[in-house]
Amino acid sequence: MYNILWLDDDFIGPDYSNGDDIVNARREGFLDDANQAKKFELVIEPALNIGEFKKKFSSDPEKYQVVVLDIMDLNPNDSSDESALAEALKLVEKTNVLTYVYSNNPDKPGHKDYIKVHIPSDRVISKAGNVGDCLYSKIVSDLNDENRCFNGHKECLDLLNMGYLSSYGQMKTLLKNIEDDTYLPFNDMRQVLENMLDTLTQVGVIPTQTVGADTYSTFNKKMDYITKQCQTRNSNGRTIVDWNNPCIPYSDCRHEIKWVLDFMGNITNRYSHYQNANPNFLLSGDLLSEYSNSIRKIAYEAFFVSIKWYYGYMTSKFNNTTQGV
Repeated sequence: MYNILWLDDDFIGPDYSNGDDIVNARREGFLDDANQAKKFELVIEPALNIGEFKKKFSSDPEKYQVVVLDIMDLNPNDSSDESALAEALKLVEKTNVLTYVYSNNPDKPGHKDYIKVHIPSDRVISKAGNVGDCLYSKIVSDLNDENRCFNGHKECLDLLNMGYLSSYGQMKTLLKNIEDDTYLPFNDMRQVLENMLDTLTQVGVIPTQTVGADTYSTFNKKMDYITKQCQTRNSNGRTIVDWNNPCIPYSDCRHEIKWVLDFMGNITNRYSHYQNANPNFLLSGDLLSEYSNSIRKIAYEAFFVSIKWYYGYMTSKFNNTTQGV
């Protein structure tokens, strides 16, 4: 499943009380076209105007893999205002979201040249054609091409599609650049792991409240809860840490997984700073590039172990009940 944020005022639907048969017929046809997206496993989130579009996209840009834009009549208070397209493109241009224009007027003077500069011609599509053949098939094909980097790491894409992660851009960047020795993956890895920890907090696995002296509000605190935090018990009036009874039981997260997660928390949070600030940690004859490449490979393997654990945990415990969190 892929998520589309679609800007078009025709989502408002027909208004049979206005007597405008032409507009109503157009909107009926448009809604029929939108409903066909289900056949292509595309989930549409409508935005009736640029204000609604900006609010939805800004609140969760990683949720959407595709943006579809109309170019006309998007300001209900001023039909001459055609700035919505430019505003929408400015908002999404620095993201990994694929952008399409789907309009009755793709060749309108004043827009054609602007669109030509900002959007590939094969992603500018007229509403005159069959929506399935012209738009949806194109979107699915483009996304499949974009997501070839997920081959061999299906659980990474499944976590995104099932709503257990929303960090699509970071995940795709990580997978596309596995073989690029100049790319340091640690910040993107940290953002994916932070997304994982936030989701575990939302579903109640990690507590949101203060427990004793601990408040689980930061990346490090949340990671410590999974990897190190143990239950306590009373012994002769004293509070004793029960090291054999972790808050996340070993049946859910084995010893070695806790060690891997703890490593990932540390390496993604500290490694690049440590390397830059302390170049004298190398032994005589060691090359920083070789050292860095070895750490990259170790971090990638540990990252994939973490993701596999998270996928197994979420699918077994929640059965997709967190979709869309």
